Amino acid sequence: MGHIIYKEFYGCFGHRVWNQNLEEAFADTTSCTCRHLHGHNYKVVVYLESDKLVNGMVTDFKHLKAFSNWLDRVMDHKTLMDISDPMLPALLPHAKVEDSILELKDAPYSIPDGGAHLTEIEMELYGGIVLINFVPTAENISKWLFGVVNKHLPKGVRCSKVEFWETSKAGAIYFE
Repeated sequence: MGHIIYKEFYGCFGHRVWNQNLEEAFADTTSCTCRHLHGHNYKVVVYLESDKLVNGMVTDFKHLKAFSNWLDRVMDHKTLMDISDPMLPALLPHAKVEDSILELKDAPYSIPDGGAHLTEIEMELYGGIVLINFVPTAENISKWLFGVVNKHLPKGVRCSKVEFWETSKAGAIYFE
């Protein structure tokens, strides 16, 4: 027996599902609109659980502040781009993607360094791109966020699942 609490977070992000193919027998076309760069208003629901209550609660909701700050810094109003996306070199021709790939071995994301020679407009573009080492589907994003939440919790508290809603009608859930 245990207790579960949850908290919701909201924001905006962009992405592109570059590797998707639809089966015509199940869709009206084989063309996937998600292959285009586009954005969503997302909702993240984090579920925390504990076998025993401390001071009458699983944990204080303020213990999710580190995760909330992470979402604001890394995902909100940013575009998630897979480092394997064939569009990346055209979109960020000056990015040092090789350096970012090295960083991704130890970290789940990287913000590309375009260098000091970029124009102000190019720096604005680069600052809004977050490189990740997976295709940014709702399924993969929910798993990514699950890992991030679990890195920022007090002892005895664990994340049991993360819901990631791309829209009010579509999303994915990750749990272990």
